[in-house]
Amino acid sequence: MVIFVFRILWGWCLFKCSGGSVITGVAIRSDEVVIKLPKPNRHHHCFAYCKAVLGVHATKNGIGVKAKNQGFITDKGVYLDRMQAMKHAKKCGQELIPHPDGSTQQWNHPLFSEDVW
Repeated sequence: MVIFVFRILWGWCLFKCSGGSVITGVAIRSDEVVIKLPKPNRHHHCFAYCKAVLGVHATKNGIGVKAKNQGFITDKGVYLDRMQAMKHAKKCGQELIPHPDGSTQQWNHPLFSEDVW
């Protein structure tokens, strides 16, 4: 098992990666709630879910407003922001979808759902 350490604003955080740990869904969050949906959903689906199912306007309630509050969920249930998710995908060997223009995969940008499904 490999353990990854990421530096985040409030301290150090450990994420374990053991072969099968992959990104399986998108998520938005606030200090109080996490909205997560499985692939092939996109982040805008999380915002729509808040409104349609929960009856809550996400951004007016601080859900998914800050960049660190839009991210991904692993199959272990761990929330990762976009930069953490890109690092996790790279370390765990999760493949990125090739870009339509044929350009090579880049690992130095925030992860987008379009990169993985």
